[in-house]
Amino acid sequence: MNPAEWGSAEQIFAQFGITRGTLYKLADNGRIKSVIFKTRDDARKGIRLFFIQSIREFLEEGLSRKG
Repeated sequence: MNPAEWGSAEQIFAQFGITRGTLYKLADNGRIKSVIFKTRDDARKGIRLFFIQSIREFLEEGLSRKG
């Protein structure tokens, strides 16, 4: 089975321990990738999904800065 490429805030928290608020800030600042998935174009609400590889890259970038 292939690992998921995208995850909800709850899934990301379970895997990485990153809170919803931090995820939204990182996505809004362009540090990680996210998309809002809506079932209809005129839908008022949707689910925000986060690209897991971009989270891994963000974390690795932080590690490389520490040396």
